[in-house]
Amino acid sequence: MDVKSWFKKRGLKFILQRGRSLLDGYGLTAARSMRRVSVLMDLFDVFGCHPTFAVPGQVADRHPAFILDLQARGAEIAVHSYHHIDLNSIPPEAASQELQRAADCFEQLGLTAHGFRCPYLSCSSNLLQALPPGLFAYSSNRAVRWSLPFTDDAANPDQHVFETINRFYAPLSAANISCLPWLESGLVEIPVSIPDDLQMHQGLGYTALGVSQAWIDILRRTHARGEIFTLMFHPELAAFCAEPLVALLEAARELRPGVWITRLQDVAAWWRQKSTLRPQIVEETDTSITLNLPAASGALWVERGLDRPVAAFWDSGYTRLTAGLNYLPANPRPFIGLPPDISPAIKNSLQNQGYLLDQTETAPRCAIYLDSATLNTFTDENAIGAKIERMPGPVIRLWPWPNGMRSALCITGDLDALSLLDYAARLTPA
Repeated sequence: MDVKSWFKKRGLKFILQRGRSLLDGYGLTAARSMRRVSVLMDLFDVFGCHPTFAVPGQVADRHPAFILDLQARGAEIAVHSYHHIDLNSIPPEAASQELQRAADCFEQLGLTAHGFRCPYLSCSSNLLQALPPGLFAYSSNRAVRWSLPFTDDAANPDQHVFETINRFYAPLSAANISCLPWLESGLVEIPVSIPDDLQMHQGLGYTALGVSQAWIDILRRTHARGEIFTLMFHPELAAFCAEPLVALLEAARELRPGVWITRLQDVAAWWRQKSTLRPQIVEETDTSITLNLPAASGALWVERGLDRPVAAFWDSGYTRLTAGLNYLPANPRPFIGLPPDISPAIKNSLQNQGYLLDQTETAPRCAIYLDSATLNTFTDENAIGAKIERMPGPVIRLWPWPNGMRSALCITGDLDALSLLDYAARLTPA
């Protein structure tokens, strides 16, 4: 490890602050951390919630029985590199070898790895391209930052700690993008929502009540937007996070339409299946369109702006459509019309949200047509989506989540280390 570079990225103040918290949070053995994580698993069982734990191969090698027990209890175990190092600090080929070594370690131990998360979310596009094809189904490394619209009156903020962690995560803003998975380099990328527990508690000084309020606020915003909240916590704060996690899961159970509480591997499997569902126009006349909506377990096709029975109402002005043949009016066409030269980023974003697009000569006849001049007035993809949702339609969508769920929630824990000895081993990887 390049100690000089490691020190420079963190600074003395951050190292001292984190050192104190690590001494408080870890013992010389893993017993304390194991008890805390086991208590959380008991709480998750009450809610029928199965978390995803990202575990370094080195930690799995040191504590195989405990990690295997977590998997046996329904938790997903994801790769967290082999050594807990910043993978952006080494060449992509070497970083790929770190992930490959961890995957090999998991296989030898009997752990099933579907995806990976890099330490510090340190994943580059070059690393994704360097990975052997088929090694993983998903990545969960892009951070999306949500604003905190309130403060914790009991907080004792340390902005230096908060911003140091934030620099590692290099987040995108939830104000500008949809917090949904997407396909990148053959992988499903499932974004992580921040601030995480370390930023809020150790960086902003939030109490358990403050963290509860922050997580529930992000949950409600992702639910309103039909998106995903991928929460990230760390084992040293497992006891502190217990109360906020219970409050969050209770809030999620109350929301309607429901929240899909699941593991990252399940989100990735659904997103791949969803991406294969392509409606086909079977017949089109001057007055009608016969549209075949492919059937898939859990797929939810919705529309707004068509004359549909009240019994089919789902939520937010949308009603359900049945899979199979649907007979729809052709004037206007119930799609999003776009010019043929639209940027791939905008096209991919709208398809990701489930809109049906038309870039042919019939695009101007769509109920919603966004020409190049109009699109150039928008600064980000959220503004385009908001514009579409304000227009009367008709419009058809494949809703992002299965089984009538409005949004998704994944509880993920980064088990970076389980003891002080594990943490010390990170400083001298072998």
